[in-house]
Formats: sequence, C-alpha cells, structure tokens
Amino acid sequence: QVTWGDAVPLRSHLAASGRGMELSTLTWFGGRLLSCDDRTGIVYEISKGEARPRHILAGPTAAAHFKCEWAAVRHGQLYVGGIGR
Repeated sequence: QVTWGDAVPLRSHLAASGRGMELSTLTWFGGRLLSCDDRTGIVYEISKGEARPRHILAGPTAAAHFKCEWAAVRHGQLYVGGIGR
C-alpha cells in the first residue's frame, strides 16, 4: 500500500544549460534515496527537500554527459544504466 504525503518542493543548486533537473529514477540504496539527472549524469541524494550531488557519472566522451535512465540494486550493489546511445 502506498500512502502519499504532502508535496514538498525539491531544490538543487545546479543547472545544465539554464535548465533544471530531469530526474529519471528513484532508488533506495545504502540508507539513502538516490535519483539520477539524465541530462548531466549527476546522482543526487534526496533528503529534506534538497537534492545533493553524490556522484558524477561520465559519458562516452568529454563533451557528452551520461544519460542515466534507470537504476537497480542487486546483491548489495547499485547499477545505473542508460538507453545505450
């Protein structure tokens, strides 16, 4: 059963090309709620209405960001992936 609470604005101090976050997934890992921005490859920890950067995932080239689209936990490991472009 899912019970929804009140809406809480989510804030971050980072932007890419003047745009806000595009969070693709929510994953509970290591006692933290994590989400990945599919424009920048930044993995955020979400806590108390703030998105704090935890990791930056590299893309295929220096000019490209990692386009993360999904995350999964298996055998105590966090896996983050994209659509394979």
